[in-house]
Amino acid sequence: MKKGLIFCLVAMALILTGCKDKKSTSFDGITINQGASMEMIQGAQVRLSMNVQGNNVTPVYTFASSDEAKVSVSEEGVVYAIALTETPVTVTVTGTVVIDNQNVTKTAEIKITVIDAADALEFNDIYIMNGTDKTENLDYFVYQVRRRRSDISDSYDMTKKLTMLVGDTNDIDAILPAYNEWVYLYTTEEGDTVGLFMDSVYSYRMLIAGTNVFLDDDGYFQCATEQDAIIETYMAYYCDKYAYILGGRLFVDDLLALDTIRADGQEAHPFPGYLQIGHPDTTEYLDVMTELFAGNSGDFDNVWTLYDTYICTAYPYTDEESGESRLGSWPMWGYPTAGYISIGQATSDGATLSTDEYQFQATMFANSAYYSLKLIEAEDEEGNVGTYFAQPYQMAESKEITYVKVADEQAPAKAPRSRYAADNMRPVLKAGFDVRVKVANTMGAIFRMTHNR
Repeated sequence: MKKGLIFCLVAMALILTGCKDKKSTSFDGITINQGASMEMIQGAQVRLSMNVQGNNVTPVYTFASSDEAKVSVSEEGVVYAIALTETPVTVTVTGTVVIDNQNVTKTAEIKITVIDAADALEFNDIYIMNGTDKTENLDYFVYQVRRRRSDISDSYDMTKKLTMLVGDTNDIDAILPAYNEWVYLYTTEEGDTVGLFMDSVYSYRMLIAGTNVFLDDDGYFQCATEQDAIIETYMAYYCDKYAYILGGRLFVDDLLALDTIRADGQEAHPFPGYLQIGHPDTTEYLDVMTELFAGNSGDFDNVWTLYDTYICTAYPYTDEESGESRLGSWPMWGYPTAGYISIGQATSDGATLSTDEYQFQATMFANSAYYSLKLIEAEDEEGNVGTYFAQPYQMAESKEITYVKVADEQAPAKAPRSRYAADNMRPVLKAGFDVRVKVANTMGAIFRMTHNR
């Protein structure tokens, strides 16, 4: 009996062991990790990844697009956003496994909408940059007529105390010292009395980064997505012994023509409170591109004037020498034409400043991933139809886009009431900003606009 019992137990153990060794297989379906739908920026690419429902199977995948001319997909599942879409393009993923000598297939779909990269831009962090040979830093004095309570005495920055009705400028030369460099008249509808004070003005090159552009721990700019943007401009701001005066910046046609009273022969300076709209020389840009595509060097200095505000493409690339990731940029994506940006205090992630709010219009060129040049469909010598640059090179089509960021999501954005409105003169504490400017100056020495082909 004991021997029989032992034999039975051994047999059952072998059976159970055999059951455990035999792996069950099943294939119940697949899902696409990117979801059922996805927006892609034109020119971007994404590798699809799948989640398998089943046991002990590794499907072989094939991919198909309902419109290869707008959204193509490779054999490896890399989706390329080629052209803008009015309706979503369906990419179908088919997974196949062999179970008991039978092919078992499951499918999943993702609907992809290709959008213009320019439509999706948002801006946040602001960096103050060191000057270069082309964009040197400027410091100068400004005589600012601004409202002060008559009982405040300030011998530090007051060059002359006067009482006058606002707008009474008939004898301004007799009021100002002979060595005046610049004058702003602070106007009010109430006719308040005003005082005359001398402040310093600092002018720096300024970068307004897209939300995916950031500074890494090593002090290098990076881009977290395939493509983003940077606004490059020239910012002038007040500094007196109390604070750096920031706030709203209005876009104007020519900030050097906004002088009120300026001594004869005095060099024009950027006018605090204003940014200049862009004035691109597209002919010069096309000449540079022609030289670059011919294998020659190109100089972009003549594309923009010193104070122009322009929007350039930002993208990640790998430095050939170090092998590390860097931020590259390409000019002539677009330029602001009107509106304003309100500059606020430093953000918590260490950026020098931030955009509190903005509302501005911009002219943006299409095909930013292709240097904003015009593309055409044409046949090659073998009769294959493809997309090529128009010859001779031409600028791509452009469109007007309004970019809006509001400080309070419950309230619509609005421009400052005037260039001297009280809410347009919010101070940033001088001590804290001093430190950040020093840091930004160091960053400016590192940053280089990289014009890669």
